[in-house]
Amino acid sequence: MALTGKATSYVVLAVFMTLNAATQALSAEDRLTAISANDVENLLNKLMNLGKEFKDRVDENRTQYLAVAVVREEEMKKFNLSDSEIDPNRYEVLLNYKDHNYTYYNLCRQLHGEVQAIDFGYIDSMMDNFTHIYPSEYPFLVMYSYYIPCAKIPDLGYSCSEELMNFAMGKYAEFGVVVGYSEVFNNTNETCSQCMLRKGGIIAFKRLDNGHYEQTVTFSPPETANDSLITFQQEFYNCLVKDSAECCGQSSNTKAELVAYFTNHITSNCTSGSHRSRFITEGGSNELQKCISKVIGHHADGNCANPSQQCANSQNVTRQPIRCLNETLRTTRWEFLGRPDPPSNWQSAKWTRYDGPWKDLYEGRLARSVYALLRAARASPPTCNNPNATTWPMCPRSFTSSSRSSHDKPRQVFLVLALSVALCLFAQ
Repeated sequence: MALTGKATSYVVLAVFMTLNAATQALSAEDRLTAISANDVENLLNKLMNLGKEFKDRVDENRTQYLAVAVVREEEMKKFNLSDSEIDPNRYEVLLNYKDHNYTYYNLCRQLHGEVQAIDFGYIDSMMDNFTHIYPSEYPFLVMYSYYIPCAKIPDLGYSCSEELMNFAMGKYAEFGVVVGYSEVFNNTNETCSQCMLRKGGIIAFKRLDNGHYEQTVTFSPPETANDSLITFQQEFYNCLVKDSAECCGQSSNTKAELVAYFTNHITSNCTSGSHRSRFITEGGSNELQKCISKVIGHHADGNCANPSQQCANSQNVTRQPIRCLNETLRTTRWEFLGRPDPPSNWQSAKWTRYDGPWKDLYEGRLARSVYALLRAARASPPTCNNPNATTWPMCPRSFTSSSRSSHDKPRQVFLVLALSVALCLFAQ
């Protein structure tokens, strides 16, 4: 069939856009490959000076500081230490945060600047300011850290180099990332740090004693984000339903839907307020482990209206879902969370990979059929064939009397009903 003039125009436009996108990606790769130490030396030294001045005003006994800027390529290469300045809306200086109260980071350790820059919106804000002024320009995110971004520091709970890799991986056509540093912290695995940066398409330079820089991480063909179809929720769900007992007088389809709802509900509880994005890093894995364990424990704490020895014995009930959680987190490191398919159907046991901010993972209202499932479960309390599964009977009244707001109570009741049925499946 011959194309009409209008259809031909659309085809030509589509081909042009495809070629243009490929050209932009290629030019970004060429641009990053060509950057040398001389191109970044003055800007990195300026950021070093800004960071040191700020650090000394706050606490001169500190060593580590991080200065971050978003600049045009011309600004970076032609920066003059004697008379050039950085737009104050496009740079930040961050110190390691002592005595922070962010529960899902390590409360016993300082919160590093790279994590603050990524997770708390500093970089996003600078990028927004940049694109508002230079909508057609290619931005460079340039960072100077006294220490190379950390990797595998014992008991820290995250690696800054991995968080940077997660932030930048596969996005080199959108922006470039340059890291400068002076030293390697004695507990950081330098090889691992450089490997993480390289995987993210990040280039790095170390400052020498003479004030010049040498390149320690070159730009190599960047890895795209993991294209695996595995998702956290799918693996968690598969573990929960595996070898489950026939119980509760429900059909296998209903049982699967309730376990899927349980999986989605607790994941939603632990992602809706998260600062994280994209795949599951060490820090993201620890956050999910702490939060989901807490949610499961909260809803199986033995706080029933009529306490009994069976009800109080909640540890037996939580053992199976906690085991599944830990197994899932081991197998989904560097994998992605999943979005229900379709997004508003929380009892669907199907998920599509989600590459975005965790707080935006779930959307829409619950499908109407979930309410019918939960009403049926409430009308017929779970009775399992295995008597060991009755250690946590349905206790919805303990949730309606909790300290949370009344706005949350319907969700709490729904969760306890779904969890009651789900836990009933864990008997065998």
